[in-house]
Amino acid sequence: MSETKRSSTRPPEKRRFVPFVLLGALAAFLGAVLLINFVLLPWHVRVGKEVMVPDVIGMTQDDAVKALKTRGLALGDVRYVADTLAPVGRVVETRPRSGSRTKAGRSVGLDISAGQEKTQVPQVYKLPVKRAQAAVENVGLRVGQILSQYSARVPEGQVIATDPGAGLKVPKGTAVNLTVSMGSEGILEMPLVKGLLLERARDVLINSGLVLGRVTEVDSPQPVGTVLTQDPAERTEMSPGDTVRLSVAKAGAAKPAESKSKVGATPGTKKTVEKKPGTEKVKGKGGK
Repeated sequence: MSETKRSSTRPPEKRRFVPFVLLGALAAFLGAVLLINFVLLPWHVRVGKEVMVPDVIGMTQDDAVKALKTRGLALGDVRYVADTLAPVGRVVETRPRSGSRTKAGRSVGLDISAGQEKTQVPQVYKLPVKRAQAAVENVGLRVGQILSQYSARVPEGQVIATDPGAGLKVPKGTAVNLTVSMGSEGILEMPLVKGLLLERARDVLINSGLVLGRVTEVDSPQPVGTVLTQDPAERTEMSPGDTVRLSVAKAGAAKPAESKSKVGATPGTKKTVEKKPGTEKVKGKGGK
């Protein structure tokens, strides 16, 4: 009976031993992790080989990568940045900076020039000067010269035009010149004289304070003296006394030449032929 009791009590002792084994294994694993994380890795970082980041400023990306590899460094993230000086595609900065020391195998980021950042010249036609200046500066441009000019279409104090013109894309910081209206004093608009007869066109120009200049005759199916073209064009701003050039329909426009055989001939009549003296033949009654 005693042997039977001893054999029946042994299995529980083995089951109580298993949790201690598992706990011991877990503790050993956690200890290894802590050892690696807080002892071995910091030690490796402290004693790892340091190299100097090479100077790759001004290089292309490919050349910069080759230079990094020769120092045992890898290419990190690449950013494209606006730059007013460096040519497009050239390195303008490294991260860490050139000349600094870092661990071998580390990555080095590159900033590469995307060229000058461009912006569009705003449309400021007929805006007051101050509003136009604000619009130009709000897009990263600067106001250059402010010029004055008479205008028959733009009220005094408003912008007539910009240079560079509205809608063009230019590098940020570019100077934009403004031309501002001084009003309509002394400014004329070229009238429309195309289609008028020359004499009528001359009267219109004189009454407008303009002078008729060169008149060129041109073959045309239009009535003789009709104005075919005018220079300057209609509504062009002009000053009193400016000259206007016209082209008009030519008098006696050329017509297709008629055949000689039809000249002077009418139906039912014989063509008269002039004969030289002494060449006429006289027929007698005998036919001689």
